[in-house]
Amino acid sequence: MPAGMINMSVAEMSIRRGRPAGLMMAFGAAFVEFFQIFIAIKFASIINGSPTFDLVLNILATIIFLTLMVFYLFFAKPVKPGQGKNVPRYRTFFRGMAVSSINVLIFPYWIFISTYLNTNDLLNLSYTNIAIFALGGMAGGFALFSLYAFLADFIIKRSMHFAGYVNKVIGGLFLVLSVYQIYRMVTIVFSR
Repeated sequence: MPAGMINMSVAEMSIRRGRPAGLMMAFGAAFVEFFQIFIAIKFASIINGSPTFDLVLNILATIIFLTLMVFYLFFAKPVKPGQGKNVPRYRTFFRGMAVSSINVLIFPYWIFISTYLNTNDLLNLSYTNIAIFALGGMAGGFALFSLYAFLADFIIKRSMHFAGYVNKVIGGLFLVLSVYQIYRMVTIVFSR
């Protein structure tokens, strides 16, 4: 999975405060994803294919990505590996929940997946089946976010020089994501 807002935040947390903090943040982000997946699948038939819904999500995503880009490029403190290791774990868990909560792009993804699975009779839309499916998505998200925490820890142990560029890399990633979201908004508006 490509680097995204949650993945990079988990990697940054792992660099700043160590792998346990990165893993706790990964768990917080995955916990929120359970509810996001459940809601997206349950309401897929209502909002599926709505150009207005797509446009609103793209506007929200663009605003979030631009805000994060400005923060990481101009205001974020330089990353010093291992700083703040004594921060309580519940704070990193809640930070993971917060980062995952502003990830609005998860909804179109799961709406598409659930619509595809439902039209091919691969997903029954009962509450129990959706909950089990969402648990699987949560477990997969946690595994992926954990991989980013482990990779960040691995990379930082190999190259302390890289730590000074973490904010710039993350800010650049959010710039690219912002440009992509603006492109999507333009295509949605002009396709009407």
